[in-house]
Amino acid sequence: MKVLILGLISILTLSCSRHWDFSLWEQKIENSSYSIYKFNASGGRDSMISGIKILDTLKGFSQNDVTTGHKLNYLLSVPTNNQIKGIYRLDDPSIQSKKIPNIENFNIDVFGKKDGNKSTLEKYKFKSFNESKDSIVFYKNVSVFIDGVDCDKITLPKGNVYLFSKDFIYVEEIVVEKIVITSSNEIIYDTKSFIPINKTRISEFSDYGIFKPINNIGY
Repeated sequence: MKVLILGLISILTLSCSRHWDFSLWEQKIENSSYSIYKFNASGGRDSMISGIKILDTLKGFSQNDVTTGHKLNYLLSVPTNNQIKGIYRLDDPSIQSKKIPNIENFNIDVFGKKDGNKSTLEKYKFKSFNESKDSIVFYKNVSVFIDGVDCDKITLPKGNVYLFSKDFIYVEEIVVEKIVITSSNEIIYDTKSFIPINKTRISEFSDYGIFKPINNIGY
């Protein structure tokens, strides 16, 4: 019996102390100590978790936050210091039981939508970009797809913009997910990927409306 109890304790200890390896992005909220964190985590043995969590930057993101993500998949606008507006997928069973806690001074407006049957994907190499408060503009875009169309200028809303980098200095790729809600209340994903022709630093982008990669060593 003693051996059995010790064995059960060991199993519980291992399961409770699982280490997660994760990729992490942060989108700051202007004039606020809070940020929105996006994570993709792997815990071994085919354990994969992706999610979003709103946290005070003084606390930061930790191992425990991987399993306690919030009920949020996409942003519908650039978050402000008094409002966060977004949606979650009704067909994602892993997120239905999760909640976003009340955060002082924030009006959090998040609702569920079903996935639509249509999505688009385009990929370009771009020469330069510019930002406004709510949008990002890419210039001199050359399609990498054989049947793609080159575009001199592409303007997209900020919010679901992700920067990818290998060294956390230079941008390798930018992925923008434009969320469209149809008349039948379904989500359509218009995804565009941009690869810089010239060396482009992460620091050239603003901290707002854009998810920037974080070097998660030490988390």
